[in-house]
Amino acid sequence: MRTSPVTALVASLMLTGSAIGVSAAQAPKAAAKPAATHAAKDHTAMGTVKSVDATTLVLHTKKGDMSFNVGSTMHKEVATTGANVTVHYKTEGKTMTATDVTAAPAVTAKKK
Repeated sequence: MRTSPVTALVASLMLTGSAIGVSAAQAPKAAAKPAATHAAKDHTAMGTVKSVDATTLVLHTKKGDMSFNVGSTMHKEVATTGANVTVHYKTEGKTMTATDVTAAPAVTAKKK
């Protein structure tokens, strides 16, 4: 039996196509990136320390009291009750986490 070049070409394309389909089916799929619901954002707040303990820092600001989660790496030595501080923090959802606390210059009353 004699085959025409067209038949041979069609047969080879069919075999190649099925081989590509099999290899694509067996290839591992790339891991999907998790969707970021609330990306962390950097912020700064200035005010007077109202209270501080091992896990929470409460800061009295012009806008009201702000409560921050604190970690062991934060400089808590400047965050004493009544101190004027600047808090650098990140937000994730509704949670504010302090990343750094630095002493702020004392606020002086303006002369009239």
